Amino acid sequence: MNSHTNSASRREFLRRLAAGSAAWGLFPNAVSRLAADEPGALPKGKRLIVRSAAPLNAEPALGGLAADWITPLELFYIRNHGPTPTIDAAGHQFSVTGMVEKPITLSVAELVERFPAVHATATLTCAGNRRNEFQGPKIGGVQWGAGAIGNANWAGVSLASVLQHAGVQAGAKHVWFEGADVISDKSESYPFGGSIPLEKALPGERSVAPVLLATKMNDKPLTAEHGAPVR
Repeated sequence: MNSHTNSASRREFLRRLAAGSAAWGLFPNAVSRLAADEPGALPKGKRLIVRSAAPLNAEPALGGLAADWITPLELFYIRNHGPTPTIDAAGHQFSVTGMVEKPITLSVAELVERFPAVHATATLTCAGNRRNEFQGPKIGGVQWGAGAIGNANWAGVSLASVLQHAGVQAGAKHVWFEGADVISDKSESYPFGGSIPLEKALPGERSVAPVLLATKMNDKPLTAEHGAPVR
């Protein structure tokens, strides 16, 4: 399939996806509403510096961030491209469709019950971290300091096990993820999403670590600002 990272718009890529040119998709299909971000409002207990109020983007001060190898939840940065979805985890479902032998729909409970648990320690960082230190013309986007990074213990199930259950068809190349959060761009709105090469999702020479469908972060259920109920 053609790469969707060059001149094709997100809308065009979604049209191609619907036409079957992508490998398979992971899509939330429970109805969720978007929470109106209160400007500057942080989730309870968070100790962060707000860099953008709506959508909410915030980072910790570096002193607190550097104090622990595992970043405490109250100091883990928040990155949003749109309003945070409010989702009923008990009723939430997602679907695996596209180039698979057996399209499936699972609740969060079914996900964690049917597939083996996997744990991983992983670092996340925003690609724009330290943007406010750039020299020369100002770069657009959230003006991050150096705190848009965090290290957490994640738990969930491996993406590979879900893929293998659905049965990936020959010729599939990419895994496309579509979130419940909706992005507004001028006159159009679309779900936030992204993709990875299929070879990164499945066991093999180029899959150096399991891709995780995470349901917990630092031994606690994911919170809304960190992608609950499944990230």
